Amino acid sequence: MSKISIINLLSMIGELNDNEGKSSTRARFLNNYLYKQVNVIDTQNDIVEIVKFINNTSTHDLLYVRAYSDLINRLAQIVGFSVEYCEYNNKSGLSGIWNTGENYINVKSMIPKISNKIDADSRETLYILDEDYSLGVKYITVEKLISLFTLVNSVNLPVGVLWGILTPTNNMDNRIDSIMELILLGFKKKIDKHVDLQNIRKEWADGELNDFLFTKVKEPTYYFVTSLIDNKLTGKELVKKINEQLQKKDFEELKSPMALGALMGTMTKHYSGIKEPLVVREGKYYKLSDKYNDTIKRLCCP
Repeated sequence: MSKISIINLLSMIGELNDNEGKSSTRARFLNNYLYKQVNVIDTQNDIVEIVKFINNTSTHDLLYVRAYSDLINRLAQIVGFSVEYCEYNNKSGLSGIWNTGENYINVKSMIPKISNKIDADSRETLYILDEDYSLGVKYITVEKLISLFTLVNSVNLPVGVLWGILTPTNNMDNRIDSIMELILLGFKKKIDKHVDLQNIRKEWADGELNDFLFTKVKEPTYYFVTSLIDNKLTGKELVKKINEQLQKKDFEELKSPMALGALMGTMTKHYSGIKEPLVVREGKYYKLSDKYNDTIKRLCCP
């Protein structure tokens, strides 16, 4: 059975509103359709179809602008942002707030042919437009945003890097940080020979550590980290301690200390080698970084 087109679906809905809470047409659109989209391509196709329909029909129906805004919010969710879908008629005119856990972006998705109201606080808002317009604000076209998100989704880029690229700020430090992270991701092997990466790697915020330990890594890596809380262990001692926890979870045990190198590599993969190391080697011993031992202890052993 072929998928119904977004235009036909919206025609069936007739009107998108959020005045009735969980029983509103918007809630049904999100829960029964939009949240079921799990890849950039499906959402991209719907956005392109809406923009094409508006251009071909010259419609001024807000139904399509609202669906367009919700679809763009869904794109942000798919690539890793925590997204607040703003009410349609909110005073600020925002369509969404994209959160990384530590920072956020105020977003207004617009189709200026239908609505082109610029808010007083536009300097703090990222405008996402269906095509190039001279509106006197910082904006990105949805076509370019989709290209960026498609690329990001294919390499599992940290969402904090995206925030640094997209945030509409006059502080260029954020953008430069993101550019440096991208350079590290692409050219780390070459850079290691010439640059002290300790001057580039970023500190872990509590929220980032919590997300990393409880949602990003699997049990062996989690116990690899937590077994070293207040401990300095040899490879054999550490494997024994990890396996004690894995046995309780009926999880496959580590075969030998050789597996610890793979776990170190797994950690680097998950935080892309940009963050400061959580586990360090001192000769034959493994230990948590002194800087993060107490924070990990507080998060994992409350």
